[in-house]
Amino acid sequence: MRSLLFVPADGGPKLDKAMASGADGVILDLEDSITPERKAHARAAALEFLKAANTNKQRPRLLVRINGLDTGMTDADLDAVVAGKPDAILFPKAEGGATVTHLDAKLTAREAIAGLPEGAIKILAQSVESAAGLFLAGTFRDASARLIGMTWGPEDLSAELGAALGQERIYVAFADRTWILDAREHARGG
Repeated sequence: MRSLLFVPADGGPKLDKAMASGADGVILDLEDSITPERKAHARAAALEFLKAANTNKQRPRLLVRINGLDTGMTDADLDAVVAGKPDAILFPKAEGGATVTHLDAKLTAREAIAGLPEGAIKILAQSVESAAGLFLAGTFRDASARLIGMTWGPEDLSAELGAALGQERIYVAFADRTWILDAREHARGG
C-alpha cells in the first residue's frame, strides 16, 4: 500500500470522501482521533461502515486502528469491529513480536466467534512509537502469519523521548534507519 488515509471511525461523510479519495487504504481510527467519551459510538459506527463498505468490490483496503494493548480498550475495539471483517488491524504501539502474537490470539478467538476463517484479518504493526518499540524492532519476524507490514510513529517516539522542537530529527533518523533495517531483515526471512 502506497497511501493510507486516516479518518475518525465516527467521521460520517468524511468516511465516504475517504473511500473516493484514491487512497490504497482507508484507516478507520478508534485511537487518537476519538475522545474517550466517543469510543463506544465510534466502535458502532466503524462496524456499520465496514459492513456497508465490504459490499463494494472496488474499494480501497479497510483497516481499523485500535487502541493499544496498554490502554485496556483493545478488547472492546476488537469485539466491535471483527464482525465487520476489516482487511487489517492497524496495531499502535506494537512493542515487539510478542505483542503481535498476543493480538493474533485475540483476533483468532474473535474470528471464530464471528464465523470468519482464521487469519482473515491481517495486522499492520506500528512498531516504533516508543523507546521500547525501537529496541524490540528485531523481534517481529515470525511473530504472526497475519503480519503484513510495519510502520512507525515518529511523533509519538519524539514525544516520549522529550525531544525539543528541531531536536527530534536525531531520534527520528536513528529510529528510521533501525526500522528500515528490521523491515528488510523481516522481508528476507533472516
